Amino acid sequence: MIFIKILKFRLKYLVLLPCLTSCLFVSAQEQNRINKAEEHWVDSVYSALTTQQRIGQLFMLRANSETDSAEIHKLSRLIRDYNIGGLCFFKGGPLRQA
Repeated sequence: MIFIKILKFRLKYLVLLPCLTSCLFVSAQEQNRINKAEEHWVDSVYSALTTQQRIGQLFMLRANSETDSAEIHKLSRLIRDYNIGGLCFFKGGPLRQA
């Protein structure tokens, strides 16, 4: 679940990258306000995690999108059960990985 949200978040920003360059022209005061809001969001999410979830966020699994469905189900189970923080893809194209 977390992986899907992160993936959607990253894909959204890759598509919106040209629009985000306009952030360079934001005033320092406005940027400070944005940073404070982001810090607050991160702190609120982190404080809601259990100790087991926090430890799980430290781990990254090796993923290969060219494997069979059994391997995909195994990775899904590990992500769900241990709240894994991320995946590192070694094979397969970005569309298949998404």
